[in-house]
Amino acid sequence: MAGRAGVRFALRSLVLGALFAALIAAGAFIRIPVFGIPYTLQTLFVVLAGLLLGANRGALAVGAYILAGLAGAPVFTNGGGLGYVFQPTFGYILGFFFGAYLTGRLAHTGARASFLRFFLAGLAGVTVLHVIGMAYFLIISNCYLHTGADVRYVLVYCLLPTFPADVFKCIAAAILARRLYPAVKVYLDKTGDRPYH
Repeated sequence: MAGRAGVRFALRSLVLGALFAALIAAGAFIRIPVFGIPYTLQTLFVVLAGLLLGANRGALAVGAYILAGLAGAPVFTNGGGLGYVFQPTFGYILGFFFGAYLTGRLAHTGARASFLRFFLAGLAGVTVLHVIGMAYFLIISNCYLHTGADVRYVLVYCLLPTFPADVFKCIAAAILARRLYPAVKVYLDKTGDRPYH
């Protein structure tokens, strides 16, 4: 019985993980123009993965997305393949993984889930995502592309145009997660396992 329950639990996790990997991939191509800047929905789905699946499953869903892209599937904004690691923006894709993990860890540790807890967890995950993305951008820009980009350039052209929008995405993700969380928890918890631990 325990073995059968474990298989069911694994299948439920795989289904949700695959769903979120697909959503993150689709999010790269859903662009919402605001004041001439096209924002994608990837960050929203990354934060939702952490909030709804927890740290481990959320990070694994993002990891599956990253591996699919590196394997050649055109799921990144500008395509896919191993060569994508030399794109300055690949650091943000790596940041998705750590951002989803931190979001899930903070959202499901300790106190009962609430909008504020979900929002702050998402905001922490997005902050880590941006830190990793900007650091990678600087390294690739200077060590590989030799463009001479400095910290000021990255702050002005990478952080300022996108971070405020990501804060709003964290608000939207927290609202959606509060509504979807009970159903997802029941779905994962049917085997008797603790879904977020």
